[in-house]
Amino acid sequence: MNISAILGSILKLLYSYLFCLFSEKRIATYLSAIGLKFLSTYRSCGTYIAFLTILITVYLVTPNYISFGYLFFLLFWIIGRQLVEKMRKRLWFPLKVYAIVVFIFIYSLSIFSSFETWLSRIINLYPNLGYNPQASLLENGWESLAVLIVMQLYSYERRQSRHNGLGDPHQLEHGSCSFLRRLSIWHGDKILYLSLFYASLSPISAFGFLYLLGLVTCSTLPKVSRVPSKLFLIYTGILVLTEYLFQMWGKLAEMCPGQRHSTLSLFLGFQLLKPGFWGLESGLRGKVLVIVACTLQYNVFRWLERMPSTLVNIGKWEEPCPLFISNEDKPPDISVYTEESSPSKSSPKRRAVTSNSWPSLSSGMFQGHPPVSSETEPQGSGTRKYSFEYIWGSSRESNKWNKKRILALRKERFDMQKDTLKIYLKFWIENLFNLFGLEINMIALLLVSFAVLNAISILYIVSLAACILLDRRVIRKFWSIFVFSFATVLTLEYLVIWKNLVPWNHDVPSETNMHCHDCWLCWRSSKLYFNYCKNCWLGFIVDDHRMLISYYVVFMLACFKLRSDKLYGFSGSRTYHQMISQHKNASVWRDLSFETKSLWTLLDYLRLYCYCHLLDLVLALILITGTLEYDILHLGYLGFALVFFRLRLEILKKKNKIFKFLRMYNFALIVLSLAYQSPFLGDFSAGKCETIDYVYEVIGFHKYDYGFRITSRSALVEIVIFMLVSLQSYMFASQEFDYVSRYLEAEQIGALVREQEKKAAWKTAQLQHIRKCEEQKHQRNLQVEKMKSEMLNLQIQLHSLNSTGNYDNAGPGNEGLRRRRTSSLSSNRGTATPENEEGFIRRQDLNNSTDSLFHFEMHDSPRSIKTESSRAAESAQNSMDEITELEEKGANSAFLDLGRREKGKGQAKGNPLKSAVQLIGNGVSRVQSFGNQAVTNLVSFLNIAQEDSDSNDYYSSAEDGLYDEIESQNIRLQSQNIRVERLDRTMSLQSGSEKTISEAASPQIGRIFRYIWSQIRSNNDFVCYCCFFLGFLWNFSLLSMVYLAALFLYALCVNTGPSYIFWIIMLIYTEVYILLQYLYQIIIQHCGLTIEWSLLQKLGFPCHKITSSFVVGTWPLFLVYLLTLLQSSITAKDGEWMSVTELKSFKRRVLYQEEVLVSSGWSGRVQRLLLPVKNVTRMIIRILCRYWKSLTQGAESPPYFVQLSMEVKSWPDDGIQPQRVESAVTKLLKNVHDERCKEKNPNSLHSASRVRVQSIERSQEDPNVALAVFEVVYASPLTDCPPKEWYKSLTPAADVAKEILTAQHLGLVEEIGFPYPILSVIGSGKREIDLYAYIFGADLTVFFLVAIFYQSVIKHNSQFLEVYQLEDQFPKEFVFILMILFFLTVLDRVIYLCSFATGKVLFYLSNLFLFTYSVTNYAWYMESSRLHAAGLALRAIYLTKAVSLALQAIQIRYGIPHKSTLYRQFLTSKVSQVYYLGFRLYRALPFLYELRCVLDWSCTTTSLTMYDWLKVI
Repeated sequence: MNISAILGSILKLLYSYLFCLFSEKRIATYLSAIGLKFLSTYRSCGTYIAFLTILITVYLVTPNYISFGYLFFLLFWIIGRQLVEKMRKRLWFPLKVYAIVVFIFIYSLSIFSSFETWLSRIINLYPNLGYNPQASLLENGWESLAVLIVMQLYSYERRQSRHNGLGDPHQLEHGSCSFLRRLSIWHGDKILYLSLFYASLSPISAFGFLYLLGLVTCSTLPKVSRVPSKLFLIYTGILVLTEYLFQMWGKLAEMCPGQRHSTLSLFLGFQLLKPGFWGLESGLRGKVLVIVACTLQYNVFRWLERMPSTLVNIGKWEEPCPLFISNEDKPPDISVYTEESSPSKSSPKRRAVTSNSWPSLSSGMFQGHPPVSSETEPQGSGTRKYSFEYIWGSSRESNKWNKKRILALRKERFDMQKDTLKIYLKFWIENLFNLFGLEINMIALLLVSFAVLNAISILYIVSLAACILLDRRVIRKFWSIFVFSFATVLTLEYLVIWKNLVPWNHDVPSETNMHCHDCWLCWRSSKLYFNYCKNCWLGFIVDDHRMLISYYVVFMLACFKLRSDKLYGFSGSRTYHQMISQHKNASVWRDLSFETKSLWTLLDYLRLYCYCHLLDLVLALILITGTLEYDILHLGYLGFALVFFRLRLEILKKKNKIFKFLRMYNFALIVLSLAYQSPFLGDFSAGKCETIDYVYEVIGFHKYDYGFRITSRSALVEIVIFMLVSLQSYMFASQEFDYVSRYLEAEQIGALVREQEKKAAWKTAQLQHIRKCEEQKHQRNLQVEKMKSEMLNLQIQLHSLNSTGNYDNAGPGNEGLRRRRTSSLSSNRGTATPENEEGFIRRQDLNNSTDSLFHFEMHDSPRSIKTESSRAAESAQNSMDEITELEEKGANSAFLDLGRREKGKGQAKGNPLKSAVQLIGNGVSRVQSFGNQAVTNLVSFLNIAQEDSDSNDYYSSAEDGLYDEIESQNIRLQSQNIRVERLDRTMSLQSGSEKTISEAASPQIGRIFRYIWSQIRSNNDFVCYCCFFLGFLWNFSLLSMVYLAALFLYALCVNTGPSYIFWIIMLIYTEVYILLQYLYQIIIQHCGLTIEWSLLQKLGFPCHKITSSFVVGTWPLFLVYLLTLLQSSITAKDGEWMSVTELKSFKRRVLYQEEVLVSSGWSGRVQRLLLPVKNVTRMIIRILCRYWKSLTQGAESPPYFVQLSMEVKSWPDDGIQPQRVESAVTKLLKNVHDERCKEKNPNSLHSASRVRVQSIERSQEDPNVALAVFEVVYASPLTDCPPKEWYKSLTPAADVAKEILTAQHLGLVEEIGFPYPILSVIGSGKREIDLYAYIFGADLTVFFLVAIFYQSVIKHNSQFLEVYQLEDQFPKEFVFILMILFFLTVLDRVIYLCSFATGKVLFYLSNLFLFTYSVTNYAWYMESSRLHAAGLALRAIYLTKAVSLALQAIQIRYGIPHKSTLYRQFLTSKVSQVYYLGFRLYRALPFLYELRCVLDWSCTTTSLTMYDWLKVI
């Protein structure tokens, strides 16, 4: 036991000894590595630590000879290293020796008092040597001790580095540090030039002028030149030493302020600095910055020497090295580590990837994101077939493509766009001045022009004009002249400010104690300082250093461009070669075509938005600028904005051909504004109208304050407008905008085609509905005739039976009657209940009502057009399906809720927290289900069809793919739900189904928003009509009355509806109206002028100034302009229906001139001059006649379609040839025209009617019937054949249908051998509506409003129905007005009962004129004290009457109802609470029902007496 214990202890001791031995070695190795790391770090920055320590030491002491020695040896070290271009021991060792000597000397003075006493007799120790005898050794020796320690550390580092063989500290690294070094290499010279300029300004003197002169001279040298850094470092070192010596010897030389030679020191630039650290730092700051910049240049050249030769550019004017380095550009010694980390065999693949970037991007995308197809494909060829070349070669998109493949291609496109964007950004950053140097200089010239505001700004603005007008190659050739002129300006202005600082050259009078930037304020009061301000504007006096900064910025930017111009091409740029290698992938940025829209990414849509809507931003800014001030120049901005908004689509097509005028106006305004800053032009006006200077203010010229200020009169507005306009012009001139222009054109063409197809489908469905109604009407007529004939036979038989008296004899008629009765009973057996009979009667009434009411609108699609029976059947089936589905869902939800409650009860006891979480989750899911149900109900309530969203071309294919995935998930979840047996599985499936339902609700929300937007677009014309009327109610003026006339005389009356030309005319009129209002405000805003002319107020010009914004003061006009602009853009995008030859016929009618044989004398010349006037007058008369006929007789709305029903017993194999049918119909129409016109007028110039095949399809009801739809190209007159061809029919489709029926009646169809028998011809249909009840209700409301508010409007009295106190009766005017309103209502009823269209039009026009004149007259002469209340009542009355007028206009538009439909009771047509209350009110009003009965009986041709009529009614 003892031996084992001893052996164990020995082993433990041995183990501990070995462990300590190895631990000490590891610790020593680790500490040595840390030491080497610290040594390497200190080697990198030890030199600059020594520099900074010595400089701070010199700053902290009072200037003396010892600190001067430190400064001298430090500058010797720095300058020597810069000149030798290498660190030598003989450069820094003298400073170390000097520090040792100084330390020994200070220590000796502190130890040996006798030595101190002896030396103090020879020299003053404290000021001259910096030694304070009263201070301690540490206080006197810390300076030399700090320098000695730093130099000892530096010498130790040098020895250790040489002993350990450490590399050069300037070895190039990779990463952020390497990028910062390359950035310093690129911009080291700029830092040097900036420090030189700062040194020249601190202070402005002879020494500073040498700095500036050297800056101007060396700024055009290449970057690789080392002369500037060496030269300026030597010069700065000498200046620092002399400046330091001046602090010690200045008083002895009598050069301090107040002494004899102080002017010389001011001339040279010597300054007596404040004592202390910050005094020396501020005085030597400029020189030290130059030394730092030169030291940075030394490091830059050292970094370039250590950089691999493959990264160094050898060109004289090229950049020394690339700014951005890719992985391929890394040196081999750096890339070794990457090769070791990856297999060696992967290097060929990497080289292949770098050589061909397209496969690498696609393969990388599919490696990172596996393909969505079920089969795995190879990396190489499998992904190559998904390239864009496979897609872009197609002419149009196909809806049958694989949506997942489209999503993959879109993802690939987005990745490629990001990669190419990174490369392009690097290229643009590296070649900034090569690409955009001219633009940068233009911006600088503009900014500096408004910063200096003197004669030199005119020079700069002239240079800017040259940059705009001249070609880039010419500017590049003569750019050195610009640089020389800018350098001359900088030098001369420096001399000027230097001259003004020297006392003996200061020739300014003593009373002018002011500055140049105060001239803009002093001119407001007097002209005492005119000469001083004149010299300031001419540049002879400069008293602000910021002026020199502006000149320096212009000069340096011009030098940078000059240096970039000397570099021809980008052959030496690595990013350029990378960009060239990506030229295949660059097509993903250029391709903004309509065919590849499904592949667009977010970046593509963002680019398109910027290209299309930057113009809107520019014009909006110009519009806002135009309303800031009331002057002529801002009026020009406002006019440009209004006109260019209207010409927006035209500008996007023609680009700078139109937009250049705005740029010219803006630039001319800038030049004139800068010229007006001269003291020779104008002055600050005090608002006196008799001075000429006030005219400048009316025009818009103002004296700018010094500097940039954000006000309505500052130059910042013009600068921003110039930049945005220049940017828009640059975008217009770019090649990428050509792709955008082609896309916009293709999109507009597609929108036009879709709108034309939509209108054609609507018209075809309308004709189909008319044909069905005609067939039903024909069948009912046959049934009625058959019943009449049977009743007549029965009556004859009964009469014969009564005459013979044989009652028991049953004739064949009775047998037939019994047979019919039994057959009818058998056919109706099981359905002859009262409910069925009532339903049958209702269906018959419903079919009868379809003959008079045609429920079609322009915006309805043909898919939604169904018969009433089919709609009823579908609604019943849908309701049954919904009930069944709701019952199933209710049962399932009840079962699931029951299971959830049972499970919740079981788990609530075990885990309350889990039950609470489940409760919250159930609540969230329930709220989510309620939200989804609300969205679904909203979709069903709005009746948004599914096919509308599917047919939308703008619907994203990504959303389609998501929808398909959701549907597939729903199917899988439903199948799992059927097979599930356990309740836990059911609950999980329910949560998954709720999630998919919530995901499926998002497309429905998109459908809702698209439906809302479509409704806004489709009803924007109605909003425009309301704004037209609002513009008139705004001020009841003559100019706003044009909106009223356009609304009630054209827009609401014309059957075709307002055209695109109408909206453009109204838009132009609104622009003129706004500009006139603005011009009137210019007149009254200045000089305090008020125009008391009643005609101006009647025209709509206010008599007072607009104190708020002009947009707020005239907001109805801007609202009309905005909505009219939106409507015109919608109309231009949707387009109007125009037949094939309509445009040619229009040009022929407009340009048609009558050939007149005239003599060559005065009479012939007069006739030739009057001939265009005569033709225009005829055209106007024809338009007015056509307008009147369209109101009184009605007109068709385009497109003009005719439908032929043809019997085709055997369909051809290749279908019916459209050319054959079209030629047959054309021949048929020609024969009819010849039969009609050759006998009446053989010299007729009219041609026969012409049609064009629109579609031919088989009827769905009868397969042996073909439905051919023709578009009417031209319709010849039916009645006569006038000798002039200016005729255009109002009902071309009906006329052509009548011609075809006439030909069929004359037998011309069989004569020409028409290919198929014609069954029916449907020409046109008119929607018959009856709005009299609404019109009467509006008129009755007007009657009561006038009765209530008569006193407040006419008599300006707020009392209700005030009577005369003496006569005890109503006012005569009040009674007359009510009688007029009553008789107008009676007259309207009479015209309605007579169905007199012409009378209705005349009544409508007279009614419009009467009420408009009355209301306008009352508004003009209304007292100002009662203006608000009376004006509100007047507007309410006219608004109600406008509703009546609008309804009458719509009634005229669709035609007066037929007499057979006039006697319906409107209030009993439906059963509802509203109709019930309306009927009770109608019967409660006294004499209203009786008056209606009397009028109906008086205007109706009937044999009934008045008493019988009342019983019938």
